[in-house]
Amino acid sequence: MTVQAQADDGFGAAAAEVLGLPDDDPDRPRRAAQLIIEIVGQRAPLSASRHLEGLLAAAAVRPPRTPQWPRVDFVARIKSEMYKIAEGPAAEHEAVDARLRSAEAEAGADPTMRALVQSARLALDVRRAADRGDESFLLRLPQLAQGLIASLPDQSGLAGLSDFLSLAAEGAAAHRRGDIATAWTTFQQVEKAAEGLSIDPSIRESLRGAAATGAALKSVLDDGVRDDHLAMFAALLDRPGVDRHLAGLGLDMVRIGDPGLDRERIGQGITHLRDGLSVLPDDDPGRPMHLVGLALGLFRHSEATGTTDGLGEARTLLIEARELLHGPHDPRWPMTNGLLAEIEQRLGAYTGVAEAALDGQRGHAWRAMLAHDVDEARDAIRDAADSALSGARQCLSTGKLAEALRLLDTGRGLTLFAAVEQHRIPTRLSDAGRDDLAAQWNERGGLLSEQARRQALEVLTEQGTPELFDPPRLVSIQQALRLLDADALVYLVPGEPPRGGLAVMAPAQGPPAFMALPNLNLAEGTEGARYLMTLSSRNARETDPEPGREIRPPQSGGGFADSLADLCHWAWGAAMGPVLESYLPRLALPDHRVPRIVLIPMGDLGRVPWHAARRKDGVYAVELAAVSQAVSARMMCDNAVRAPVPIGSTGLVVGDPQTGHRARSLRSARAEAYTIREAFYRGARYLGRLPDTGSGTERTSASGPGTAGQVRDWLVSRSPAAGTMLHLACHGIFRPDPEPAGYLLLGDGSELSVDELVDLLATAPDREISMVVLAACNSGRAVSGYDEAYSLGTGFLAGGVRSVLSTQWSIPDAATSWLMYLFHHNLRTVGMPPWQALRQAQLWMLDPARTPPPGMPAGLVPGPGDHPEEPVNWAGFVHYGQ
Repeated sequence: MTVQAQADDGFGAAAAEVLGLPDDDPDRPRRAAQLIIEIVGQRAPLSASRHLEGLLAAAAVRPPRTPQWPRVDFVARIKSEMYKIAEGPAAEHEAVDARLRSAEAEAGADPTMRALVQSARLALDVRRAADRGDESFLLRLPQLAQGLIASLPDQSGLAGLSDFLSLAAEGAAAHRRGDIATAWTTFQQVEKAAEGLSIDPSIRESLRGAAATGAALKSVLDDGVRDDHLAMFAALLDRPGVDRHLAGLGLDMVRIGDPGLDRERIGQGITHLRDGLSVLPDDDPGRPMHLVGLALGLFRHSEATGTTDGLGEARTLLIEARELLHGPHDPRWPMTNGLLAEIEQRLGAYTGVAEAALDGQRGHAWRAMLAHDVDEARDAIRDAADSALSGARQCLSTGKLAEALRLLDTGRGLTLFAAVEQHRIPTRLSDAGRDDLAAQWNERGGLLSEQARRQALEVLTEQGTPELFDPPRLVSIQQALRLLDADALVYLVPGEPPRGGLAVMAPAQGPPAFMALPNLNLAEGTEGARYLMTLSSRNARETDPEPGREIRPPQSGGGFADSLADLCHWAWGAAMGPVLESYLPRLALPDHRVPRIVLIPMGDLGRVPWHAARRKDGVYAVELAAVSQAVSARMMCDNAVRAPVPIGSTGLVVGDPQTGHRARSLRSARAEAYTIREAFYRGARYLGRLPDTGSGTERTSASGPGTAGQVRDWLVSRSPAAGTMLHLACHGIFRPDPEPAGYLLLGDGSELSVDELVDLLATAPDREISMVVLAACNSGRAVSGYDEAYSLGTGFLAGGVRSVLSTQWSIPDAATSWLMYLFHHNLRTVGMPPWQALRQAQLWMLDPARTPPPGMPAGLVPGPGDHPEEPVNWAGFVHYGQ
């Protein structure tokens, strides 16, 4: 008899006696009610609650008329549901959920009763998360429980519960990453912390079981498997969940083996995994992970033996697991498909590699869409990027280039993708016939419970909306390139020592290709890494740590300029030289223009000014080709199919707004902005400070100081007079700590962040904006430490703006003015598209024989002592979009 059964024996015998009485026995309801009071009031183990359902039905025939009975009845019903949550089948969870919702309404404003129901609902969420392997939810449990504790009217005995749960989460995280020694130490601390808590005895028993498991795993780590350890696990056979203990032991044996992958040890692990699976009910929600675990053991064994023995069985197990998981909404989906892709490759089934890898990536997109906080989103996106690159390399090695392109894109721009898609979901739900879910989403602004959010996304998947998560195919990429008048899309993939980098290309016409780039490496100590470190330290001086503290002015020349020049030389040999001189000549290029490529530089490669890559003879890449950038192929395609929006003489120009002494004045920027408005956009509204007249008195435009509120109003304006062009000559702020953040610093010290931009533009999907020019420092820098494609500039692009210019570093004030005047001159006077207008302006900066165009004010013309040709002055501007 188990410990649990012994503790429950008295209540079980009493319940059997009461429920054994005839239904018409007049004493049956009274005795049932009395036993219910004992179970509820004596802090009986949770296992005793299994009898409450029958006892409640018996007592309901003639319930006690005491004032206390309704409360006892309510508590008993909730404890009965708690037992079903802990021990009942997953198939009943929906019914339990419905009853708990009804009970929550019944509890009304009673704080104790509401807290009891909320505890049960939290337990249900935990059970669901455990069943589907949702570790991110389980790691949030301490914070969720802390919120519940704070709502309790009586918190006596619970002071240490938050610390206890935090330790438990820490131990689980250590165990997950394979750090069994740390997990065991933490489990010991957890058990000690539990001794000071007033908790249900069944919880304490489960805790001791977890610590015992940790002890066994620690011994396995230190000494290998011994008979007494196996005997201990065999003794658990009459306990619920023994399959999980066996599977856990087996998995740790195949995961944490020594680097030589000891065959005997792996074989013993496989035996435990098989034993665990054999005692597992067919309908158990944990079955998919047991299948995956056994497949992993067989895969490790094939590695250790250097054969494909067992891989056929492993593939069959994983296919069964996939069927049980039902789709990418399950957190276990990426792991299952990732392992399947590796097995398919070892078996030589190369088509299966691509299919499994792409399926796995859909699961990462789900995680990004369901993320509750920054840490969870960071994990999802980092995992997506890593597995996308791994899958792409697998496909490239087997000649599946089109599939490699799609895989690379699945790891790109997920933060922007999730932010934009959140706003499209209600419409998609209505189109799928679920107006009820659409209404919930709209009413709560997407802040639904995890279960409701998951249900909404499952509906979309079941209704067949593959574009929700899938990257575009090659044919769509090529169509987009032709619409954009571009010749090729080029992914730049950084190396992972000892492997070098890659360029993977999709031409506007013809088959895809790839090139090995051995020097495209940003690992610590490499040339590229050293140059980027210098650039980062320079940009760090442009942060705004606190209001009232003035930003330091950028410094041109010196160490930064020298390091940037070195970076430009490195960029040529690392990537741009091979792409421009070896790949582009193979294409059928048009005669009417220079070659044009769209780059997707991955990871920290996004911080390199690739158009400024410099050949040994001094020629820059921008002189040989037009170079634009894209967040992802998905966003490039989305942008390309949007109808072009003409630029007229109206719009909004913001020049050097007064920031409330949070940043230095940008005198050249205000002269630049005002001159651009007067020369090219006479119908545009001008906000901010007016140019200096020499009187020493600052003047603000009568139209307004250029606050964030005024810019927001323009972005969503439906007035035809608002125009379609926005030029912002202001400060762009990048703050690396404590969490990376970026925003525009505008009038009166107000701020406009990329998160606000995405949300704001989503509220006005019919607002058509042709171009946004961010003549603002750092507007192209990633504001998220986990997704290099999420910046102020790309935020506008995601919101539907057709073309965006942004900056990668703090460009000197005067140089920005030179370049911006030439850009708008090329755009409005000459009639060039934005990408060409920027390139020609940059070529003008490089031209030693440059002459100013007619009408260019003398104050905006470089003087004899200026050096506009230095990359620091022109290479920071990047074009996105049409």
